Amino acid sequence: MKRPLWLIPAALALALAGCTSTTGGTPVPGDSQATELPTTSGGPQTTTSSDTPAVQPCTLLSDSAAHSLGAAGTPKQKNFTGISSCSWRVEKATAADSYLLDIAFFSDRGVKDIGGHDKKPVRVGHHDAVQSLGAEDTGCVVTFGITDTSRVDVRAIGGDSASLCRPALDTATAIEPNLP
Repeated sequence: MKRPLWLIPAALALALAGCTSTTGGTPVPGDSQATELPTTSGGPQTTTSSDTPAVQPCTLLSDSAAHSLGAAGTPKQKNFTGISSCSWRVEKATAADSYLLDIAFFSDRGVKDIGGHDKKPVRVGHHDAVQSLGAEDTGCVVTFGITDTSRVDVRAIGGDSASLCRPALDTATAIEPNLP
């Protein structure tokens, strides 16, 4: 069964939208393991360049927290230029009620760059955030500003966008203590 485009995680959709040229040569299989950023003993972050912390999305949500949110299986990690994300599938009784939880770190886009609609400020733990419905109703998003030019999006992607704000907010609450 083919998935509608609105079910594609934002990071993947952005990467696909950016493919406008071809590169010559022969494809060679690479390392099947995702590139992992080093962590510091202070938590799930390191510094990339000019005081912008690099956040590792898969380390923000513990296995027990993912399980308590209904996520099953191993998270899927994806890395693109300027974006790293981690996704978990939440299976419900029907496919229509199932959804994807996605945590994405944007190293070069801040809160001012978020799209979507129905934006409203929310307080999650000790952090200010913005909750919004995704562009073209692709789910509900809770966005944390890390710096002026970087952010973490917690996205619940599935059917009815408005009904996914509770799982997105619950996931944001679970990862908030691990944010810089």
